[in-house]
Amino acid sequence: MANKFEEEEVSGDCTPIDLKNIDWTSRDYRRIVAARLVKGVYQHEEDRQDKKKDAKYESKAPFWWKSVHFRHVRDIIDASIPCHSIFGCIFKYKAPKNTSKPQDIPSPHRPPKYVIAFRGTVLKKRTIVRDLIMDALLLFNLKTKYKNSLDPVHDIIDEVGSENVWLAGHSLGAAIALQVGKTMARETHYIETYLFNPPFCSLPVEMVPSRKLKTGYRMARNVVTAGALAMKSAIHRNQQSNDEFSKFCQWIPYLFVNENDPISCEYIGYFEHREKMESRGTDRIQRYIARNSLISVGSCLYGGDVEALHQIPSTLLFKNRIAWKLTSLEPHHLSQWLDPNLVLRPKLYQFNLKNEENKAQD
Repeated sequence: MANKFEEEEVSGDCTPIDLKNIDWTSRDYRRIVAARLVKGVYQHEEDRQDKKKDAKYESKAPFWWKSVHFRHVRDIIDASIPCHSIFGCIFKYKAPKNTSKPQDIPSPHRPPKYVIAFRGTVLKKRTIVRDLIMDALLLFNLKTKYKNSLDPVHDIIDEVGSENVWLAGHSLGAAIALQVGKTMARETHYIETYLFNPPFCSLPVEMVPSRKLKTGYRMARNVVTAGALAMKSAIHRNQQSNDEFSKFCQWIPYLFVNENDPISCEYIGYFEHREKMESRGTDRIQRYIARNSLISVGSCLYGGDVEALHQIPSTLLFKNRIAWKLTSLEPHHLSQWLDPNLVLRPKLYQFNLKNEENKAQD
């Protein structure tokens, strides 16, 4: 890349270098733009809190979005707590002088007109309790914050079209972006989405060093849930699941996961296991189980409507294999995705509805 980061910038501890010539055809550049905007949301909330302590405090957040040629348009506020914390922002692209205008760049490589970005947990006094509660609620898929984001996303799509909008988020923010993206995709609005370390609500089996143990756990889970499904007309449930997947199987979010991150690494195992089950030609019940969680299956059995966060038909999965630093949660940090020197080899996992229908007829 044209601009090389200093170590301090990658860790987010200094002013970012402006990216003057962004190659919008490059996945690496697009990743860094999305990650910087999410970093800007984090910094924006931290600035808000610090200003309450020091009236002379100078905001640092604008450096992050200005460095990639965006301007801040609107905050998305968590009105459920008295301090009204900022958990998301809407940014609008402003092309720098002497560069190609967005309309002159071939589609689909044009820069977005708008990006809606969401932060994760901010471990500061005014937000830590509420954010940690939200993290816990994800285990039960209780949708709260993301609902506040739907109206502005709808408004922007009505204004410029879904092809000109990005979603981005990290950790808890990635979970919100994922829910918003799924909702939009069901309405046939397929938004380009960047998900950095979204939480996977399950045991981090992918971190088990033995492949046999990992496979054994997943197969044991399949046996347990298969027995329950057989009692409740699993084939009918499976068809409903196919119908649900078909509503947004054309949406392919970009999923960024570190293999050493206990919070999100199981996405790797989930998609690999699902692919293996589908390639083996297993029956419909087993394929249904492979793409669902115990929570969502149990809910289905008893008439509930719980959908696991990870239930997405397709994704382009980027794995970072670098442990990066020694502390246990470093692989979960957003900072790693700001590094232009990452070597990432994405793999596409795409749900094929036609294949699923053909197998159902066999």
